[in-house]
Amino acid sequence: MQPWAQDLRDQPDLFAGTAPLARHAGTIAILTGGFFTLAQLLTFLTMNRADLAETLSGWPYRLSSVALLLGFAGLAIAAVALYERQAVKAGRIGAIGVCTALLGTIFLGGDYWFETFAVPWYAVVLPDILTIPGAGWLAVGGTTSYVLFTLGWLLFGIASLRAKVYGRLPCIGVMLGAIVGFYAALPPYGAVLGVAILWTGIDTVRSRHTPSL
Repeated sequence: MQPWAQDLRDQPDLFAGTAPLARHAGTIAILTGGFFTLAQLLTFLTMNRADLAETLSGWPYRLSSVALLLGFAGLAIAAVALYERQAVKAGRIGAIGVCTALLGTIFLGGDYWFETFAVPWYAVVLPDILTIPGAGWLAVGGTTSYVLFTLGWLLFGIASLRAKVYGRLPCIGVMLGAIVGFYAALPPYGAVLGVAILWTGIDTVRSRHTPSL
């Protein structure tokens, strides 16, 4: 290993002073985690599964879906910011984890774009379609999204735990949130990951960019 590479491994926050996202990773994680958690809870509270057509066509659900869609977009940004701050120490697992987490988050974000803009329209013009279970190619797409999301954030949490740039408990929280987050497209299951990201952000800000053990 080159001397400069060893120096970077010993001082992972060297990147935090130059990369804008890494420098503000704590604040980004706090805002994203808090917003995503609230969006998950709000969507859950506005959902009445006994009358899906009425719920999905109503404005309370539409607005909560927009919030949740923005929350998934925020998760992608937070993943990059948190990864940049620990990139050297996170190693290959970290790189694979953040890429997989981004793919899964983008896929679920795409799913929620459909939930936000297409499903309410179906609820008005073709409500019977809401009672048809997903199958075939649609089920493949959904399952792929769920697996990538969970696997990516789980690897991200494992890499973060090994890198020791963030606190141990927040990293374990991210891993737990990833597992429960297999159903993140069905609020409020994603709230666990949201709280873990929020916790990681608070830990980062309180540590003043000093890696936690």
